[in-house]
Amino acid sequence: MKAARRQQLLLCLLPLALGVALSFKLPHLKPLIELEHALFWFPQKNDTLVESEPLKEFQVRVFDISHDDSEKKAIRALSTSDDSSVTDWLFALNAVRTHGADHATVSTLLSWEDSVELELRALDHEIASFPSSALGITLRLDSTPQPFPDYLKVSVLPSGNIETDISLIPEVNAVTSDPSATGKLYGFRLLENSQPQIENDTISLPILARWGDRILPSLELASLIANTGHAPADVSLSKNGQLRIGTTGPVLPLREDGTIEIPRRAELGETTPMEALIDPEKQPSPSKVVFISQNDPVHLRQLDFSLSHLGSRLPRAPISFHRLPCWIEISILIFLALVLQTKKPLALLFVPLAPILATTAQQWWVLTPAISLVATFLLLKLVLKKESLQASAPQQKEEPKIVPDSEIKPESKKKSATKKAAAEKTSKKKKDKKKSRTRTRSRTRSRSRSRSRRRRRRRKHASATP
Repeated sequence: MKAARRQQLLLCLLPLALGVALSFKLPHLKPLIELEHALFWFPQKNDTLVESEPLKEFQVRVFDISHDDSEKKAIRALSTSDDSSVTDWLFALNAVRTHGADHATVSTLLSWEDSVELELRALDHEIASFPSSALGITLRLDSTPQPFPDYLKVSVLPSGNIETDISLIPEVNAVTSDPSATGKLYGFRLLENSQPQIENDTISLPILARWGDRILPSLELASLIANTGHAPADVSLSKNGQLRIGTTGPVLPLREDGTIEIPRRAELGETTPMEALIDPEKQPSPSKVVFISQNDPVHLRQLDFSLSHLGSRLPRAPISFHRLPCWIEISILIFLALVLQTKKPLALLFVPLAPILATTAQQWWVLTPAISLVATFLLLKLVLKKESLQASAPQQKEEPKIVPDSEIKPESKKKSATKKAAAEKTSKKKKDKKKSRTRTRSRTRSRSRSRSRRRRRRRKHASATP
């Protein structure tokens, strides 16, 4: 009875002590900290952003990053023609800038074979006068790689901010046509070797491309970077594929191949011809403008809609989760240790359900102390049960091992047959000697009895004679 009592106390106190100790030491164990953050459960994982710095504090903030129509910004689309001259672009850009436009995204290739140097300098000055702008280029994967252009270095995303695998991102090594104009930021409008996948109501839009070990943005991403007042150095890509622009910019959930799924516009919106901006009497005053060619693919002809949709994915409605106070965690561990003594398997359901219940109250219950408590209890119970069975089992004599005849070698069979015959012969001799001794004893006894009878007869005869 005392032994059973000691075992019960051991099953309760030892796992509890380990769980409590781990609860206090957890902030100093980096592998377990990372495991806790990986196990942290929160709703709507696909459309949420999690901030968890510093890790050892066990405090996270969860943001909603789903697209929000209320965050969409008005963007005016202006249609261009492929034969527009440098002068046409110079007047159009000047017109929208002087009437309030602070950002311009140019999808049309600004490339001319025969151009006047003075006009190009004026165009570069006009583009540089915008607070922010992004120019489109076309990239491809060529059999003969080109040297990386110097003008694209300002658009490269820093490799130190990329935490995920980039092997599935489309690869390029050449520019189809170098731009004649100089921009602040460039983004690829087309990847000749990786076209967007267009479905009935969605478009799988490439956002990233890799040139060697360099990561380049798409025109949509470059426009968002410039429009939000950030630089490529502010862009980061997390392990789970979330591309974040600064701390306040949009967050784009990318796939492994660097694409994102966006809605396809049912009907393309109305565009204003660029020539209309040259007439001073018909100049509108848009704040954000995109220049689109009518000969562009579908995903570029809805560039204004795509930018507005992607730009609405701003982190909002933060929910903070904090680790439970120490006294509550220890109380839960004590409760769990006592529940395990009831020998009810349903008690183990408490471990996975508790974090879910805690998050509903915006609390974070760390799992590793409870898991270690349960694991130690089960292991210790198994060891004690095994020792108890060994102590209560009766001591059994070892029975001689019987070797099958099929496993005995022929030489061994002959030797064993010879030994067996000799043993039988010896046994027979012993039996014969024993029988002989028995016969001798019986003859001796019968002779002695006969002599005794004769003596008794003589004495009786002698006593009967007068």
